[in-house]
Amino acid sequence: MRSMRDARMEKMFLEKRVKLGIKTIYSQPRNICVSSTISTLRENGIVFIPIDQNFGTGGVFVDFFGRKAATATVPVVLAQRTKAALVPCFIIRQADDTHRIVFEKQLELIESKDSAQTITVNIQRLTDIIEKYIREYPAEWSWIHRRWKSQIPIVKK
Repeated sequence: MRSMRDARMEKMFLEKRVKLGIKTIYSQPRNICVSSTISTLRENGIVFIPIDQNFGTGGVFVDFFGRKAATATVPVVLAQRTKAALVPCFIIRQADDTHRIVFEKQLELIESKDSAQTITVNIQRLTDIIEKYIREYPAEWSWIHRRWKSQIPIVKK
């Protein structure tokens, strides 16, 4: 995750995560993030990676609500490298203000003709699952960022 801009809020949430035994892996510095994530997966740890965020030029563009959205590839790349299971997970508020955590079936990777296509095909499949949950529980979702900020680069001939 990325550190919060408000240092006091960051400290408060970090203390809560530590108290609950939740390990935090920050996205920066990048090399530490990658090595910590791989180590956690190889030790059979759970890594939560939200992919409904704009990922700029570092991701792949997949369909999301009828528009191309720059989406992180890291879940599929990590699953390829570590053989970790990809298990989509969602938290849904209940009428009594409790929450239900839903784990989908493990997503078996579809292998394509090359690694880049394998990544894109499987990120699209994960994105389709997210879109399904948003359509089913629209009040549960909100974005405080511009999801479609990044656009597919136009190639000039």
